[in-house]
Amino acid sequence: MIRTTADISVRDAAMELVRDNVRYEPGIVRVYLFPASDEIRLVEIDRNSADAETVQPFYFSAYPAGGIPYRTALALITPADERRRPALPEGWPDWDAAEVIWETTDGTHD
Repeated sequence: MIRTTADISVRDAAMELVRDNVRYEPGIVRVYLFPASDEIRLVEIDRNSADAETVQPFYFSAYPAGGIPYRTALALITPADERRRPALPEGWPDWDAAEVIWETTDGTHD
């Protein structure tokens, strides 16, 4: 189904991506959504990721035919990085503005 930005909010589209990501990546323990009106900005805390000095997202084009009508920025950092709160990309709000939209409660995804 082709979706437009009128059909789904940034947050709801982000939740769909996160549900798929955590299903296939067991190392993810928490996911932050950084506010933006026209882009999904996710930082996934992944036990299997490499340490990072800064948050360096991968960018993906919108995919309306796949149900995601927003450009997506996705970064992976370790739990140790999360505690240090590394620098975010220019134009992103600070860590205090982020919302935890997914979190494992016991270290597993079940």
